[in-house]
Parts: sequence; C-alpha cells; structure tokens
Amino acid sequence: MDEGDLMVEVVVKIFCPECGAWFKIDRATLPGEDLERLRALLREVKFKPLFGSPVFKDLSELVRLEEEK
Repeated sequence: MDEGDLMVEVVVKIFCPECGAWFKIDRATLPGEDLERLRALLREVKFKPLFGSPVFKDLSELVRLEEEK
C-alpha cells in the first residue's frame, strides 16, 4: 500500500460569514490521495463578484477538511 492509499479521518467544517465561526458538520474517512484532490477542487471553485471584489476568493475559504490526529 503506497502513501496515497492510506485512509485518513477528516473533520468537515464550514465557515459562517455572519457569525465568523467554523462549524463541524461531519466526519469522513477517505484515501489520502482523494483528500488532496478534494482540497484542490475546493481551491478551483472561484467566486464571481457581484459588486466589486468577491468576499471570498474560492470555496476552500469556506470549507475545511481537517485531518484528525
């Protein structure tokens, strides 16, 4: 089994812009390689500004996938 095949436990958190807090919404177990792909995908989803600059650059600023130790 190579490093990408190792299963990792992650905590999924979302950010609430109204209250400025992170909320733990779920847990997941997935291969480490898939975790890196998901993180990259979150960075690829860009926000379009409605007025001026967008408040958040990409979706990774609102969704966290944190590995449990």
